[in-house]
Amino acid sequence: MLKQTRQKDLALFVDLSKSPRPTQPSDMSMRVVIPAYAISELKTGFQMGFFIFIPFVLIDLVVSTTLLSMGMMQLRRR
Repeated sequence: MLKQTRQKDLALFVDLSKSPRPTQPSDMSMRVVIPAYAISELKTGFQMGFFIFIPFVLIDLVVSTTLLSMGMMQLRRR
């Protein structure tokens, strides 16, 4: 779990637990590691979802702009 957890998240939960800073990663308690891991994975998941979502939004904007301009041209001809 420690390999996939961000150092910032670990530091945040060590500070919140008000426990002394561990000298080795194996000295951390599960009260610190599990929430830090969960927050780290949630952040990674939201970033991946956002980066997958961006191209679809751009394609949607291009298609809607094209269809809108074609619809306006149809209205103008009549």
